[in-house]
Amino acid sequence: MIEDYLKTAADTREKFHMVALYAYMVKGAHNTTFQSLADQLGISQAALYKYYRSKDELMVAAIGYAGEKGRQYLSQGENHNDTALNRFKYHIKRNIDFCIEDRLHSIGIITMSYFANCVPEVKKLHEDINLIRIERIKNYLNQARHEKSINIVNVNEVAETIHTLLLGEMIKTYLWPEEKNSELRTKQLWKTITKLVE
Repeated sequence: MIEDYLKTAADTREKFHMVALYAYMVKGAHNTTFQSLADQLGISQAALYKYYRSKDELMVAAIGYAGEKGRQYLSQGENHNDTALNRFKYHIKRNIDFCIEDRLHSIGIITMSYFANCVPEVKKLHEDINLIRIERIKNYLNQARHEKSINIVNVNEVAETIHTLLLGEMIKTYLWPEEKNSELRTKQLWKTITKLVE
């Protein structure tokens, strides 16, 4: 599986990110060593240190790379002429689809959430990415308010709650993709979100 991803890598760093994410997915980040990554890449551990000074530095880079892949995935296919609520619902579904369809890159989100309290650099990245994600949700909600399709007072609070619900659902989707399809997961999550924005 990793070989298929590596064929698409644009450069050496992207290969490193893919191999690291794959190792996190298969063995867990705690059990991933520089030596095992170097072996997978067919290089020496010293060569890997030329790019990254530590396992944590590589983790931050791999998670940032995965987050960018996620942003690209989410932006595909959105109809900007649709209503804000319909675009938001599409956004929710794309988040869930990402965890099912692109397990290599979605593992970065889970790794980031897990290591945010252990690695200061991951915590900072986690905070930055969460702010971007919450801001995107707030934009959908504010546009929907402007279109008069929802009537909520505290957009900030609702956006943060929705972000937490979405992250939890994404993690469950990643861990147990066979339990429900994305349509059903989206429908159930949207039902909860609708109660928040009525």
